[in-house]
Amino acid sequence: MALDDEDGHRDSGSHEDTSCEVSITDEEILEILEDNCKKLKRYAKLTRKLSATYDKVCAKLAIANGKIEALSAPPPEPTESEECQSCLAVIADLAKL
Repeated sequence: MALDDEDGHRDSGSHEDTSCEVSITDEEILEILEDNCKKLKRYAKLTRKLSATYDKVCAKLAIANGKIEALSAPPPEPTESEECQSCLAVIADLAKL
């Protein structure tokens, strides 16, 4: 149904049948939805890969932090028995001279 303006003339910009406009819009919507679906699948795949990479890096960092901590720790203090044995070995070597 076309709209008449105040003078009784039909509005040339209005369309009697808008079904073709709706079908084009529906097709555009479907195309947009398909594009979005493809993008979401691609992002999901990237997210899975990045998550796996992140987990590997975290594991390597944990190992590296453990090594750093072990290397940063002060060496254990020698016990008296170790000092005595090493001193005895040195004294024995000196006695042979």
